[in-house]
Amino acid sequence: MHETKQTYHTAAEATYTDASASTNAISLVQALAQARSNCQQIQALQPHWHLPDEAAGVQTMLQVADSLGWPRLGWKIAATNPLLQQKLRTEGPVFGATFQRFLRHSPAQVVHQQLLDPVIECEFAFTLGRELPAQEADYSFDDLAAAIGSVHTCVEIAECRFAHLALPPVPYIMADGFASGWYVLGEPVPDWQQAFLRGVRVQLLRNGEAHSQGSSMDVMGHPLQPLVWLANRLRRLGQPLRVGDMVSTGSCNILCRARAGDRFEAIYEGLGKIELHTP
Repeated sequence: MHETKQTYHTAAEATYTDASASTNAISLVQALAQARSNCQQIQALQPHWHLPDEAAGVQTMLQVADSLGWPRLGWKIAATNPLLQQKLRTEGPVFGATFQRFLRHSPAQVVHQQLLDPVIECEFAFTLGRELPAQEADYSFDDLAAAIGSVHTCVEIAECRFAHLALPPVPYIMADGFASGWYVLGEPVPDWQQAFLRGVRVQLLRNGEAHSQGSSMDVMGHPLQPLVWLANRLRRLGQPLRVGDMVSTGSCNILCRARAGDRFEAIYEGLGKIELHTP
């Protein structure tokens, strides 16, 4: 598990840090950790829970990850284009912590009863092969490209500890890791820089029928761009990316609710496919 370093660089984050030791903040952290541990959803917000903004949601998410004590996989990124930001009610990209226990490899099977309002997303996953340099300036695209150890096709099974029919304000979704869930890895992407320069078309089939399609270019124009954003966001939080971190960098505009018994095929043109069954 990566060691968590608590460093705060904005007034909003510092203000919430002062409040985070309160009974109310601890109560929310405990509720989210328990819901994730027990595969349950929180049906309604308690009146004493209060997350005023994104900074508060992010700090709560980090505290939940620490409270769980599970080995970390890395991070997820979501809302990486205007269409998804509108659907997810965000003003820009968002992120959450992920955990090794929810990593699978294709072909994979995850029992639907273990999932919470699951949504299938077709993505790419980057794993850091070397440390990023310590620096004051923001990291560049080239900085991140030089640090990548491998890239894989990836399907995220996003799931939320709040029921989708009664979603709370966005800071609470952020506190839940923005629906971080399960991750199914496919084949490695050889010569990934050239592949993303050309663009990779992606199609999702559900039970043998076409559901939706998208492209690697739907992810900020290039799937590494969200990772550049995340590296700089985490650096300002005192949570630098580490060697071995795997980061799923956002959906290729493909979102599909998973039902019991569904069989999915995510087809990445020229790169193979990912198979997932949710019995």
